[in-house]
Amino acid sequence: MLNSNAVLAIVTAVLLVAPLAAHAQATNIGPSAYTSREDSPFETTVFGFCVEDFENGKFDIPGATGNGTPIGPGGLTDSVDADDGVPDGSGTGGRSYFSGNGLAGIVISFDEARTHGLPTEVGVVWTDGGLNADVTFEAFGPSGVTLAGPNGPNAHADASNSGTTEEDRFYGATNPAGISSIVISNPGGGIEVDHIQLNRCVLCGDTNGDLAVTASDALFALLTAVGIESCDLCLCDANGNGSITSVDALTILLTAVGTGPTMLCPPCNLD
Repeated sequence: MLNSNAVLAIVTAVLLVAPLAAHAQATNIGPSAYTSREDSPFETTVFGFCVEDFENGKFDIPGATGNGTPIGPGGLTDSVDADDGVPDGSGTGGRSYFSGNGLAGIVISFDEARTHGLPTEVGVVWTDGGLNADVTFEAFGPSGVTLAGPNGPNAHADASNSGTTEEDRFYGATNPAGISSIVISNPGGGIEVDHIQLNRCVLCGDTNGDLAVTASDALFALLTAVGIESCDLCLCDANGNGSITSVDALTILLTAVGTGPTMLCPPCNLD
């Protein structure tokens, strides 16, 4: 039989090793060059993976908050190059996510009560900041503890704030236990990011996965209701009653124009 000292020693060892094991599973990714969604190291086309490109002028990631502001298009905007449809070395024709405080950085936080839980894969594209400023990225786990430590400072920024895209870099992290927040920063000036991306991400009513609920989504739900199309309940059952009808289509349409009630789609099976 183990005596009390032996038991205490085992418990202490477990408490010390468990956080280290979780930490060891977490990884930082990047920085890597990025001009379009196809440059992401993640599988961005799988169901339940979202890429927020801000092209509708809003932050639409479900169960998440950020401290920036969507901006653009404009001469000082630095969107991901291909977002304006023309990969030409300029990001001024698209939109991005901006904060005037590069030192504090852009902080994206995920609610642990999100419908599908914390994401296990998260990425962001740094597009601009202080002139020639080094960039640092860090991800945090469910307990708010750093996962793989800071990634940086990394030197890839140029001396321009006029939408150049050769400096744009992808940063990301993975952690099987979940990611509660990410921070990306640069000393001096402001900071712009784009293409915030994550798994375990589904927006009720968003039938085409573009992180926006529009009249097209309502039409798709209506076509599903009459048997012409097929839509998952977790996307089109807006009132959560277990079926997709014209009422759901109307609810999605009202949401698209800003007058809809809270939508109640059931959770998706993302396993």
